[in-house]
Amino acid sequence: MKHFWLVLLVALAVQGQDTVLVGGYVTLRVGGQGLAGVVCSTEVCEGTVYKGKDTTDYRGSYQLRYSRGSNVRYIFKYIGYVFTPNGGGGSNLQGVVLRDAIADTAKHTLRGYVRYGSGEGVEGVLVTISGTKDTTVTTWPNPVGFYRCSAFMHYWGTYTVTPSKSGCRFEPVSRTYTKVLANDTAAHFLCIDETGIRVAGPLHIGPPVLADRYFGLTGRVSTVIRGVYITDKKINLVP
Repeated sequence: MKHFWLVLLVALAVQGQDTVLVGGYVTLRVGGQGLAGVVCSTEVCEGTVYKGKDTTDYRGSYQLRYSRGSNVRYIFKYIGYVFTPNGGGGSNLQGVVLRDAIADTAKHTLRGYVRYGSGEGVEGVLVTISGTKDTTVTTWPNPVGFYRCSAFMHYWGTYTVTPSKSGCRFEPVSRTYTKVLANDTAAHFLCIDETGIRVAGPLHIGPPVLADRYFGLTGRVSTVIRGVYITDKKINLVP
């Protein structure tokens, strides 16, 4: 670290009194090692830019140069990471400006609904999320079928989300995620209850008919149904 800043001071002297040198280290929060490959780029500079972009080396160090008195704003970027702070700069910069940053793995949230075809939420579904580095998570949707797993998926992981419930199948069967860069707030599943068909609404008793004749469904029911809504769940033959 001391040798690095000595190099900076020498470089500043070589560049002359008109130059402001901005630099520092980007290190991992876990382990403290330098993070190579972080792009440091100038977004705003009211002044002269001598070196407005740099990429950190194996130590995580970077250097930018501006004219003395510049007002500067620069940011850090590296896919799969977030930074604290996410950039640096300042007003009326003078001399040597030291700006370090901490890098954290960006983690993303998964949430969605498990519903019947009618839109009604499904209770009693086990949602299992398995993936990289033993990140297996299980959750139970609430009464309206909503489930959520917060801040666990990262860019380098591979994750599979699978719902399960006795007597049901799901569409899709599972969801797989790789190179995740954002939250997924629409990880929905359709639940199809294979134990039968539920009728919601009043029933009018009549002779046996094929359900698919009227509703595009399969199986035989012993009612004629007029003006009622049919879901894909178990039948309740209670008038």
